[in-house]
Amino acid sequence: MNCVTFAPSKKCKMKIFKFGGASIKNADAINHVMHILQQFSDEPLFLVVSAIDKTTNALELVVQQFLSGNRNIQSILQPITTFHQQIADQLSISFQPVQSILDDLATQLENTSSTIGYDEFYDQIVSYGECLSLEIIDQCLQANHFDSTKIDARKWVKTDNYFRFAGVDLATSEFQLRQIVSQHPTTQIFVTQGFIGSTIDHRTTTLGREGSDYTAALAGSFLQAHSVTVWKDVPGILNADPKFFSDAVKMPQLSYNEAIELAYYGAKVIHPKTIKPLENANIPLYVRSFVNATEEGTIIDNNKKYPKTPSLIIHDHQLLITISVKDMSFITEELMHHIFGVLAQCRVKVNMMQNSALSLSLCVDADPTRTNRLIEQLSEYYFVRFNADLQLITIRHYTTQTINKLLKNKEILLEQRNRIMAQFVTR
Repeated sequence: MNCVTFAPSKKCKMKIFKFGGASIKNADAINHVMHILQQFSDEPLFLVVSAIDKTTNALELVVQQFLSGNRNIQSILQPITTFHQQIADQLSISFQPVQSILDDLATQLENTSSTIGYDEFYDQIVSYGECLSLEIIDQCLQANHFDSTKIDARKWVKTDNYFRFAGVDLATSEFQLRQIVSQHPTTQIFVTQGFIGSTIDHRTTTLGREGSDYTAALAGSFLQAHSVTVWKDVPGILNADPKFFSDAVKMPQLSYNEAIELAYYGAKVIHPKTIKPLENANIPLYVRSFVNATEEGTIIDNNKKYPKTPSLIIHDHQLLITISVKDMSFITEELMHHIFGVLAQCRVKVNMMQNSALSLSLCVDADPTRTNRLIEQLSEYYFVRFNADLQLITIRHYTTQTINKLLKNKEILLEQRNRIMAQFVTR
């Protein structure tokens, strides 16, 4: 379609579609994606795909097994191989290109240097999930007679070397994507991986779990898209996780600011970095049901309305760290500056904090590869106490009734409230 340009008319502006792992979890789901795309057969599309179903989890297990000393590479890769071969067979597409990617993964494991850091090793291995899904989806597009072009995200998502949470070089990435797309002026559908990128020296990086949303937002911003749509297995953005709250309700519209707040404090529907590039370009984000594709879902845009329903975010596997000075002096601004420097060095994000004259309490995700190092380094300078296996409850637009309901039979270790939000660390 010749209308794919960088200053398009409204009629021809590209739409960005992101399909997560749950929406391509098996052959039936992938065929359903093809059916959805048929409804947009006269529009230019840019697809961002995640790893299929639980492949990222499976690759994380490969990392753990390999680092634990299991060098039987074919054995630890067999479940992933079997899973993808079954999908390829059910879709009647060639498994050979998929097998080639798996062979490359095996070679990557075999040639792993003993000097490589954990985070970099994680990115090199876990990123293969998106590479496998891209190959399968691309073959399905071809089989369904779509005019499509496959783009390896590592050729356009250029990042720093902050492995597992890479920062994107926006100017270089935009230039790269525009250049690639301009080389295919008649293509109707482009398809690329989410979640992954590469450094300037071509080392694979990842953008953080659920980072495919961010990839889609970047593509939308760079290509001046009409909209970005994230297809999910829920009807839109709900005020609570339906797995835990049977009375969760859909919020039909959210502001960019409200969506950022919800994502930052742990709502799992969208990646925290997704909103900023869309807000900057004033591009709406739709969260729609993959199952019921005709439903409107939730729209996130520049509206200023506040939700009328409290939003509930439950964050498990939390660690509460309390830091105090060994000579019983005050927690001053200079000491907090030092503590947050250690946090940054250990790459630990603070979900909640509270300080008194003599102590500073931090609630963080319990990630042993990071928090163990954090506690060790802080203990050189401070008294450090911690509690594990906790839960962080965040309520935006809270009511007394909502708080009482959520905190029933829970012990509160730390709490904070302001006019809009209440947070509680509990066990």
